[in-house]
Amino acid sequence: MQKKIGVYFGSSLGFALILSFFSLFQKRLLGIQEISLEFKAFAIPILFGGLAGLAIAIIYVRLENKSAQLEDYLDHIDNLVQILSIDKRFLYVNKAWRDALQYSPEEVKKLTLADIMHPECGFR
Repeated sequence: MQKKIGVYFGSSLGFALILSFFSLFQKRLLGIQEISLEFKAFAIPILFGGLAGLAIAIIYVRLENKSAQLEDYLDHIDNLVQILSIDKRFLYVNKAWRDALQYSPEEVKKLTLADIMHPECGFR
């Protein structure tokens, strides 16, 4: 009986280690730079890793690619495109918008909608 317990424990430990290393692979795939070798870094992948984790990684990479394609498309159209957050900060502006209003990408990150509106429009 002791031999069976040792085999089950050894295979469980081996499976946990495989899932942990799979988790490290997933983090690399997702571009997560910080890789921790602490126990808490392995607890979730051991419980929820495997094919579900791989599916999540694949979906994430595909969404990143679609997002990059959309951003590329919006940067190459002539219309001015802006996306605002609820507090009226710019989340995204396309190249045509930046060229028309003569702002650099770094400047846009600091702007709110009130900053670019004419004072007479009463937006503030």
